[in-house]
Amino acid sequence: MGMIASLTTVSDANIGKLVEDPLLVVLLEDRGDRHFYDKAREREQPGWFGRLTGRKAPAHLDPALFVIGPDEGENVDLDKAWHGLHYLFTKTDWSGEPPLDFLVNRGRDIDENSRAFTAAEVADIDIALRPIDLDCLRARFDAADMDRLDIYPLAWSEADGALDYVLEYFDNMKEIIRRAAERNLGMVVSCG
Repeated sequence: MGMIASLTTVSDANIGKLVEDPLLVVLLEDRGDRHFYDKAREREQPGWFGRLTGRKAPAHLDPALFVIGPDEGENVDLDKAWHGLHYLFTKTDWSGEPPLDFLVNRGRDIDENSRAFTAAEVADIDIALRPIDLDCLRARFDAADMDRLDIYPLAWSEADGALDYVLEYFDNMKEIIRRAAERNLGMVVSCG
């Protein structure tokens, strides 16, 4: 399976709610579908021994207060291409100059797998991405350097079509960020 990433649009108001109750990320990514959210909450309930010892389930916001607006919840899957894209933007493994390091750095932590970027931060990312196109990314591709830096999912020099695989995700990612900036929305970057 491996580590995959996605971007999901969200309002700044909802970012605060996500930080307060990280389990709400499930509702955001599923556009308000309560099935997986309810299952996740059930898993948090203490078992027999936990109840016996007085363990309580974590507190959560009322999910009815987490209202996903009509423009929110738009999602783009980056599959395993996220780290390759980060490298092409920054020529680094885990660092780089902001805001182009957004796939692996910055933002506000929601939980161990998700970070949120405000509408203002998304606008900065959009501006930084505007001059970047597929030709620019092709020119930055260096399979040997990516192997040396252990860019996930590895073996860039050995994989036929590795660059094409990464580039197929770029345009959709760039477009969702552009639309989020136009709509004054933030976004959540999730990886897991």
